[in-house]
Amino acid sequence: MQLISAHAGKLIRLREQEATAAHVARMTTGLDALDAVLPPDGLRRGAIHELLHSPQHPQPRFIAASLGIADCRLPIAEQKTSGFGNRQSTIDNPIIWFDPDHTLYPPALAAMGIDLARLYIIRPRTYADLLWALTECLRCTAVSATVCPVDRLSRVEARKLQLAIETGGGIGLLFRPNNSNAQIYAAATRWLIEPAAGERSLQRWKMQLLHGHGGRVGSVIYLEHDRETHLLRAVDPLAGGSGRKETIKIAG
Repeated sequence: MQLISAHAGKLIRLREQEATAAHVARMTTGLDALDAVLPPDGLRRGAIHELLHSPQHPQPRFIAASLGIADCRLPIAEQKTSGFGNRQSTIDNPIIWFDPDHTLYPPALAAMGIDLARLYIIRPRTYADLLWALTECLRCTAVSATVCPVDRLSRVEARKLQLAIETGGGIGLLFRPNNSNAQIYAAATRWLIEPAAGERSLQRWKMQLLHGHGGRVGSVIYLEHDRETHLLRAVDPLAGGSGRKETIKIAG
């Protein structure tokens, strides 16, 4: 099969393996029910992904940590076999986590399998410092993933973050309060995260895809975490009893 691309006004014939390499930016979660909602390029790198939450609810840190933070530099082939439940990667690109309120608990991230030797915590004193540092981290090609709460953005600031992550090539996860300012964004995917009723040992979250070109916008997936077995499961409520309920193991 011959594949044709265009560059600098010229048509270029690509070999099939070269075309495959062009899609290495795609990141899968390892949970088919969740991946089925995503756009065709998945949770792609070199892009911002936003997790919106009610101002009355805490930041969805568990969701951020579960979205493949430790494995977001793995090639597609490895992602498909390991998903984000496998934390055996030897890749040591750092993970940057912004914690301006001093409320992050690193042992909880370690319990999920995130190597604390790779984790860098930034606690800026002002919001201006946060935005500056966030832009620099997103722009850095050595950073695997950047997680940051962002209260408000101007259109110029949102565009700056988008250009920075496109340069860095990592993955940016932003916590955004779901208020009027949340309408200003430059993200590849946006999710509304809400806590859902669970059980004594079962945590549940409702995840709704709000934005993602080519994805199932408006679709809802429930993410369930069993505290005792450390199993993570994505449930498609529209699939009924025979729906997709793939389960993966996270470190515990």
